[in-house]
Amino acid sequence: MKNLIYFFSLIIFLASCTDASLDPLQFDNIKKGSILALRGTSLDNIQEGNYQNGVDLFNILDDNSAKKFEFTCDFLSENFADLASVDVFAVNGAVRTKLLTVPASEFKDAAGSNFKRATISVPYAALFAAAGGKICDFKPSDPETGESSYFTVENDINLADGTKVPASAVVNSSLFESLQFYPAHNLRFVAKGPLGVSIKDTITTGNALAVNLADLMDGKEFVNEYKWVSEDNVNVTGEVASGIATKANPILVGGTLTNTSQKKQTVIYTVTPVLSNGCEGLPFTISTLVLL
Repeated sequence: MKNLIYFFSLIIFLASCTDASLDPLQFDNIKKGSILALRGTSLDNIQEGNYQNGVDLFNILDDNSAKKFEFTCDFLSENFADLASVDVFAVNGAVRTKLLTVPASEFKDAAGSNFKRATISVPYAALFAAAGGKICDFKPSDPETGESSYFTVENDINLADGTKVPASAVVNSSLFESLQFYPAHNLRFVAKGPLGVSIKDTITTGNALAVNLADLMDGKEFVNEYKWVSEDNVNVTGEVASGIATKANPILVGGTLTNTSQKKQTVIYTVTPVLSNGCEGLPFTISTLVLL
């Protein structure tokens, strides 16, 4: 209970902040000190780099029809009787669509915790339908570059006295020093899939550029073709402006590059893989330094 006292002391301290944007709980919007906090695998995942601040993953190439978005959370409050229910929403831009309402009865005693816990799951199909869009709207997320594509799920708390604690009132913030209080109000369901690796290449002026794109692709077996374009460099001649490399012959033929200046020059080729389900993957680049 010491941690809970610290938690409410933290709320009181943060309430004194003159700048509301620095208050991770947006205290003015909360009538009672109650939040949902991540637990178990959900908390482990959000700390693991491959999940990119998400609590769950889906693959854009998989049959996700049987998959569920799932997270585990505790209701943090001095009095569990304060909780009436939790509303779960899919977010699409400014539109929030309610997916389900989880009654307080779903929260049970949990070993090692002073609070009650629930594991909440949403069928992928319901989330996908509510969030709108198409599977090809999602790109594989890349932990190396920070590129991320995901569904957003928000959770509002309904209290027994009629008060609502909206997800917008609880901001995931580094000001939460303890994982005991990592909020479960604004969550990500992150898209994964085959990824290409951007590289830097070097050739001497007057030589031809040829790169095997399959060697740069993690999951090359799921790529049908590679579409690529080059950025024009007025100091280099011979670039091939665009092309398509196939799965059977995944070679980017970039042309015979001649540096017409007195300095090193760079030609950048941007490659977009087309995946086996027809969706485009995340583009990657081949940055070619043309020496004199």
